[in-house]
Amino acid sequence: MIEVYTARMRQPEIITSRSDPAIQRLMDISKPAFKPGSIMFLEDEIPVREAILSGAKVVEVYADENHSPRELMELCASRSVPFRFISASLMSGIFKAGRRPDVVGVAVPPRPARLEQIDVDSGDVLILDGVRIVGNIGAIVRSALALKASGVVLCDSQLATVMDRRLVRASRGFVFSLPVVLADAADVVRWAKPRCRIVRFAADGDVPISELTSIRSPLALVLGSELRGVSSELGAAADLTASIQMRTGVESLNVSVAAGIALFVRSEAR
Repeated sequence: MIEVYTARMRQPEIITSRSDPAIQRLMDISKPAFKPGSIMFLEDEIPVREAILSGAKVVEVYADENHSPRELMELCASRSVPFRFISASLMSGIFKAGRRPDVVGVAVPPRPARLEQIDVDSGDVLILDGVRIVGNIGAIVRSALALKASGVVLCDSQLATVMDRRLVRASRGFVFSLPVVLADAADVVRWAKPRCRIVRFAADGDVPISELTSIRSPLALVLGSELRGVSSELGAAADLTASIQMRTGVESLNVSVAAGIALFVRSEAR
């Protein structure tokens, strides 16, 4: 049961001093150039919530003194996660060079997910090949979780970690809630072949996407970037090539849109 804050409970402390160690740490890890190592920076209420709910070790959560995220405060209390307010002037000082979130947190990055953690029996797996725009990847992770995919695999994404601050924000924190794996194409093919059929998406596919509804077994859905498409290695491994029918004259869809359509069609089948 979630513990509810009441008037009888001790209200969270408000940090007002710039010399507080928490403020110094936030100033360091909130810099765009900071790379997650032993700790990472979380921003906005939903990513912080998802990190806590996933079981990630959240060290502390902070909110602007003028913003009271009651449900998050209750969640922190129920999971013994320290919660404090920060004065509005200090928040402005910390984030003077960029966007100013109302809620931030400090967490220990979870261990990187592995291909073996993806259970294809619970849903199709989405493989993004050469997709590098973080906003697209984040949107796809959100769609994958919503439409019950078993995981997302990133090949040639140029990301050093899925806990990249930009991806955490773009996915609304759902990178904590679904296996998102960095892997190279050769490893993906070796892992996928014994487990599921590999379907490559292309404009000139062998079958329309609607035919995928008749396949009851798990699929690995492979989408490439709009410019480069799917790599030769993953393309050669495909058991089937499918296409999304579009109006004449429209060459391609944004990859996040295509992924959402593919996942929705397959959710109807499974």
